[in-house]
Amino acid sequence: MAKQSEVEARSTRIREKAASVFDTQEIVDDWMCTENLVLGDAPINLLETEEGADRVEAILGRIEHGVYS
Repeated sequence: MAKQSEVEARSTRIREKAASVFDTQEIVDDWMCTENLVLGDAPINLLETEEGADRVEAILGRIEHGVYS
């Protein structure tokens, strides 16, 4: 199981990325807690591992560049 500090660091990194992609904190919060079909889960639930965080970050990059899947 991941250390709490590692999960918090990943959460901060992903939330900062999401804030740069979406217009408001409310949208960020909604997006983080809503199941994403590509990820198969809500992004917030994938932050226990670095691999999960990387998958979430990749989706944010795709959204940022207008590549919706």
